[in-house]
Amino acid sequence: MEKKLGKKWFQRMIKVIVIGLVMVVVWYGQARLFKVSRAVEVVQLRESGRVPESGELTVACYNIAHARGPEIGADNWNSEERKTPIAHLRAIAVQIAESQASIVVLNEVDFNAEWSDGIDQAEIIAAEASFPFVIKQRNFDVTLPFFTLQFGNAILSKYPVSDARFLKFPARSQKEDIFAGNHDGLVATLQLSSGPLRVVAVHLEYRDEAARVGAANVLTALVSEDPGQPLIAMGDFNTAPSGFPGHSSDDTGDNAIALLQSEAGMKTIMPGEPLAVNDLTYPSTQPARIIDWILVSPGLTLMERRTIASELSDHRMVVGTISRRGDF
Repeated sequence: MEKKLGKKWFQRMIKVIVIGLVMVVVWYGQARLFKVSRAVEVVQLRESGRVPESGELTVACYNIAHARGPEIGADNWNSEERKTPIAHLRAIAVQIAESQASIVVLNEVDFNAEWSDGIDQAEIIAAEASFPFVIKQRNFDVTLPFFTLQFGNAILSKYPVSDARFLKFPARSQKEDIFAGNHDGLVATLQLSSGPLRVVAVHLEYRDEAARVGAANVLTALVSEDPGQPLIAMGDFNTAPSGFPGHSSDDTGDNAIALLQSEAGMKTIMPGEPLAVNDLTYPSTQPARIIDWILVSPGLTLMERRTIASELSDHRMVVGTISRRGDF
């Protein structure tokens, strides 16, 4: 009798374990199956007033490193900044507000991640810095029962959003792309009084120039599909062209930044020699490289580029002033 009861109990436990595993796989699988359709979200936090426009536009890009602070390679779960997460996000928002940028691209921003207590960092920063519109794009999206990691790029805008879509970049690893995510992009069309402006949030693969060159080809095609509509691409490109520290190229000798300049006709400000600390963007405590860029399509001009000396992240924020033929 006891043997029969023991056998039944064991069988029931096996069933419970199997059912539990099936639930986990289904939960995880549906998130990955619909990853593209759920990758982009537009949120309006408040009513937007009319933004004064002239012939110049101030923009910025900032890799906030999951708001974990300035230490390179710091643990996403444990850092001094994790002890006061809202205060740290508010400090980032103050820095952004002081830049007077009307459009900001954020990289490595958490939307719902266990290591940052499920806080939507993009919405908090946008609210604190008085941005009415937030466009979120998930690069990494893993959802399990009682465990979620969702983070990626965001665009904060003071202008209304008429369109936002996922921008697929070639993956360094197809397995990573399928099971967790990839360094993809976001393109949003913002409505300025002078007409539409496309903004691309970029955070390229850090391990492989070939993947970055592949992304540059996608951006080149994006510029070409509507050459009359201005486009700004901003963010952490994780690369620099020849002559700059940390330069890299793929097996054919191509570099992502150089390719965007030569093939897409995109322009930026190339600091001259010798490089000053204020030209460099990474790491924030002892800058040694330029890997965060603002590039503009033909018809736009990047008139000024400056970095913000700050240790709120392991990157420095880059602020740019852009002009175009005709007022913004």
